Amino acid sequence: MNLLISSSMSGSPWGGSECLWAALAESALRRGHAVVFEGFRWPETPAPIAELRRLGLRYVTRPRRRSLLDRALSRAGVPHPRHRARTRLARWADVVLFSFGGTFDVASDPGVATLARGCRAAARPYVTVCQWNDDLAAVPAECRDAGREFFAHGAATLFVATRNWESCERQLAARVPRAGLVGNPVNLRDVSAVPLARRADAPALAVVARLEARAKGHDLLIAALARPEVRGLPWTLNVYGEGPDRDYLRDLARLHGLAERVCFHGHRGDVRGIWADNEILVLPSRSEGTPLSLVEAMLCGRPAVATDVGGNAEYVRPGVSGYLAAGPTIPLLADALARALGERSGWPALGAAARELALARHTAAPGEALLEIVAAIAAHAPPPIRWLRQDPNPVETAHAAG
Repeated sequence: MNLLISSSMSGSPWGGSECLWAALAESALRRGHAVVFEGFRWPETPAPIAELRRLGLRYVTRPRRRSLLDRALSRAGVPHPRHRARTRLARWADVVLFSFGGTFDVASDPGVATLARGCRAAARPYVTVCQWNDDLAAVPAECRDAGREFFAHGAATLFVATRNWESCERQLAARVPRAGLVGNPVNLRDVSAVPLARRADAPALAVVARLEARAKGHDLLIAALARPEVRGLPWTLNVYGEGPDRDYLRDLARLHGLAERVCFHGHRGDVRGIWADNEILVLPSRSEGTPLSLVEAMLCGRPAVATDVGGNAEYVRPGVSGYLAAGPTIPLLADALARALGERSGWPALGAAARELALARHTAAPGEALLEIVAAIAAHAPPPIRWLRQDPNPVETAHAAG
């Protein structure tokens, strides 16, 4: 099988959204398939891509910003040479996988639409993995138009959370045909429960996320912790991660008089080590897919306090596996934190239930699972997908769309 993978990741060289396609590529290469990856050009090749190249991955790059020539050719209606190259790649492939960091990346990345048109012209099926959606966002008309056309012709569109799919259809005001669910890899080789050295004084809360407040909501969390109903309770917050808002969040903690209680630890790759030191995850996100940090914490036996966005509610069930703030606002988050902190004695039972729930939903080998899907679609066979809505005949409709 000839597999082409195209990523829309443009904000940084590597991120959680890239882990699934990388696992797929590794599984495909080890099974002897030919794999080409097309992604944005970075000053240095990300280490995971370099490792895949050693396994035989062909790496094709495109610039992150459109040049003046690109814009001039586009206005004149003249195909850019890179567009012709994408068409050739589409003809070479038996199946194309689009990896979207955001559900509507087709509207912001002209290369995606070009490659999708090349797939349709060459009668090649394509599969899309959507890793994130802003459930609260209003989508402009041009995004709706581009999204409707793109998803209508896909052989399968795979979401990491049911909520992201529901929001996508509402934002499009249209059905997404052949939609299904897919799981992501976790950063754990050992998924056994992590013993906790429980502190007698103040419970240790942890937030594990990129320091980007616009999406991850660290600013909401700090403001919620500063409210009287939470500030007066015993707690410490450990912040794990790096990102552009580190200094801003430090300043915000100082502004609220919480600098001694909010500790910034930077990136820590030892997930099990994090949960040996902390009792509960706090996830104050404004938007999500299904966050890896949530699944990892639950697999380690920890409950969570989370906002009801993305896939959080599929894992955090109030009174069962954690506490859910009804929305990403300071008062709602403060209320959920106060409830959680007042029920600390029940956290071990919630953590045990959280672990069982995560184990039941966890995909042990997500790269292999996705390889089975794309290989089946390439072979015009029924793909092993957890469909979100059963089409009358998924295989026939998928290939008719191509």
